[in-house]
Amino acid sequence: ALAAEGIFTGAVGAEPARIPLPAAAIAGPLALDKDLDKVLIVGTVTGHLLGILEQPRKIVWDLDLQASDISQLLPLSETQVITVLDGSKVVAIQVRPELASISWSHQLKAPAMGEPAVTTAGIVIAAGTSVLRFGRDGTTPPPWLLASAASSPAAALGDLVAVGTQAGMLHVFKGEQQLWATPCGQPVTAVAVLKTCILAGLADGTVLAFAP
Repeated sequence: ALAAEGIFTGAVGAEPARIPLPAAAIAGPLALDKDLDKVLIVGTVTGHLLGILEQPRKIVWDLDLQASDISQLLPLSETQVITVLDGSKVVAIQVRPELASISWSHQLKAPAMGEPAVTTAGIVIAAGTSVLRFGRDGTTPPPWLLASAASSPAAALGDLVAVGTQAGMLHVFKGEQQLWATPCGQPVTAVAVLKTCILAGLADGTVLAFAP
């Protein structure tokens, strides 16, 4: 757990131990196994990504992302995480117990709408009037175009992706193309893709359910 300039670790039911941080944390923590220990990965308000060895409570690496804001850390594989810097740059970071480095990055032409979502092929993120797609190796397939600006983060399950727009449309994509789109009557502010249905949360608090 994170609290100001510290991270708390420990077994459930036990008194947690506090590991001090050089700056307040805003992202993470994620955990990597290292022998019998764990490396905890945390992003700070100073734009640094830290790797902290849990038992000796020691910072083992410090990656300066040169950003003023780090979004949540999204695991893409056992050794790769995705984050958004300053709301406008998607970055993939290779993380190992001993070190971390940037694998690839892409500057967005419009501010990101929320966090990325992981798909079978890679990641997607809503930005402006598009859903941008990125392969796990940083390749950029053609984006999916929206009827108006996105008003919800993209949500995904496998290769099924949904996103809502300011004009009140819910767009659903699968594979390389749009599967369907339907009007919802008002801006869609949140979406969720489940095995049995797609949920759309509207600006007035209404929740609609659609068959995928």
